[in-house]
Amino acid sequence: MLIQTQNHYLTRRTRIVLAGACKGEEIGIYKLSHKGAFIYALEPSPHTCEGLRAKWGNDPDVEIMEVAAWVRNGPLMFKTYKAFRGDSVYERGGKYGWKKEVEVRGIDFAEFLKGLGEVDVVRLNIEGSEYAVILHCLEQNALDKVAYLSIACHGDRIEGLKGPHKKMVEALKAWDPTSKKYKLFGKGGEKCLIK
Repeated sequence: MLIQTQNHYLTRRTRIVLAGACKGEEIGIYKLSHKGAFIYALEPSPHTCEGLRAKWGNDPDVEIMEVAAWVRNGPLMFKTYKAFRGDSVYERGGKYGWKKEVEVRGIDFAEFLKGLGEVDVVRLNIEGSEYAVILHCLEQNALDKVAYLSIACHGDRIEGLKGPHKKMVEALKAWDPTSKKYKLFGKGGEKCLIK
């Protein structure tokens, strides 16, 4: 498959990283839109990962990884909610029902991306962790070989993340003043960015 990225074509196999794979809807979408692509689906929630493995575990083009995209390797406390499918390392407040904490394995997402080399699509839907993770990736120059970056922003749902959101947007603008390298989604702030 040929895809154009910044005035050149990539002829190797397309690589897609979905951090926060959730229930796997986007795996199906990317498999249809990028035939033959290899998809790394990162999802830290143990119960959600079970469903991903049941649906996509035998697919040779999908690797399900039960890990949280984070700023370092090691254990992380993760909160799951009854009335909300976006489990997080952050508190969400009372409107989402009971909360259960589980320990999950975090990985240094910058290190992970660097290990992959060129990546065509990175989609982050990591429920508030996007701010710390993106800033860490920028500090480590881990986004330099990413052709398209899509970030779901959750600052509107999680108390105390409006400041980090602004800092992330400023850092992304410094990294790519043309705003052609990234896309931000969500109510949390500025329009999303495309690479």
